[in-house]
Amino acid sequence: MALRALTTVTFNTGSTRSSPPLQVDEEPSIRANTTVLLGNIASLLGETACKRILLNAFTRALKDAFPPSRVAALKALMATSHYHSPEDVAQRVVPSLSPMMLDGADDVRKAACKARTGRLARVGEAGKA
Repeated sequence: MALRALTTVTFNTGSTRSSPPLQVDEEPSIRANTTVLLGNIASLLGETACKRILLNAFTRALKDAFPPSRVAALKALMATSHYHSPEDVAQRVVPSLSPMMLDGADDVRKAACKARTGRLARVGEAGKA
């Protein structure tokens, strides 16, 4: 049990320190792959780390000039939606998704429309509760 906790702490510390520089790397594919990686390892990060890191990282990637980075961010937002509160979705995610629906890249537009529909449904369900 202690080994697992130590491993989690070590993993969270290492991943949270190494990902920000990679998200602003001059090589576009490194930025895109960093976003994919964060989406894939989200379940291994602690809940606190997820809430602190993921939304900031993914909304930053939505502004990337490289279309695959934006697509990766949209897919990662969808895959990690259970880590984001309805308030965060309404205040931060949906406003970030709206401009993507007019993106010049077709795959970004399609992914943004899909992501926005799913996020709005989640906010609507929370509003009914």
